[in-house]
Amino acid sequence: MRNLKKIINMIFSIAVILSLSITVQANIENCTSVYQVTATQLNVRDQASTSGSVIGALHRGDQVCIAQESGNWGKLTLVG
Repeated sequence: MRNLKKIINMIFSIAVILSLSITVQANIENCTSVYQVTATQLNVRDQASTSGSVIGALHRGDQVCIAQESGNWGKLTLVG
């Protein structure tokens, strides 16, 4: 059961990353800033709040395009 949960989480994470990658070309023109992740892991949430569900993660070296900012939060697109 534990292995099944790991596999499901891995598939979900891959799906999120692929989803972000597919939208890069469509959203890159809306990019206001590009940032490189310096944290070991950075959670991606479904809303601009720490109470939002974690839907994925970015890792050190990943680059993201911030298309829209709201306070300390940003709507992002994975670059590359």
